[in-house]
Amino acid sequence: MHIKFTLLTTLLFLLIPQAQATTWSYNSASLRNAPAGLVYSEGVDNVAQYRDRLYVDKLSFFGEKQLETITLDSPGLVINSRLSAGKSHGYFIRQFGDVQVFTPAGTLHIRNNAPDYDDRYVYTWSRSQLYRRASGCPQESRFDTDAEGDSKLTLVDQCLKNSGQDGL
Repeated sequence: MHIKFTLLTTLLFLLIPQAQATTWSYNSASLRNAPAGLVYSEGVDNVAQYRDRLYVDKLSFFGEKQLETITLDSPGLVINSRLSAGKSHGYFIRQFGDVQVFTPAGTLHIRNNAPDYDDRYVYTWSRSQLYRRASGCPQESRFDTDAEGDSKLTLVDQCLKNSGQDGL
């Protein structure tokens, strides 16, 4: 399946010097002739990253294509998942290719098989919505699977400071 980036491609040619001499496209198999360092977000066809910037091809209220440029707060940050953590911001890529930039309460910790968290909140998401829920001990939050195979979020209200001495 070939995904077209008409406006995004044209504007990136103007912004990335080495892209002016070549053409490139994104498809499910590979990037062909792409400028070094250009990364497309997996599963989203209108978000691309080049160095410390995200380029989002989006439609205006009137249906006109617009290019939004988001400068990342960490020069070495690679946006390679739906939720990514910078120095002082989090970046959530929605299913339809919109990017939500938010400020976490402290360091945002991204985990593979457990809920992501910061100093105060636990983060989960659906296809297009990021949710954050307050927790007294966010690092202890987890997903539990019930008998039907459904996953549910378990939040911990209070951390046990001396759990070994409390007889637990």
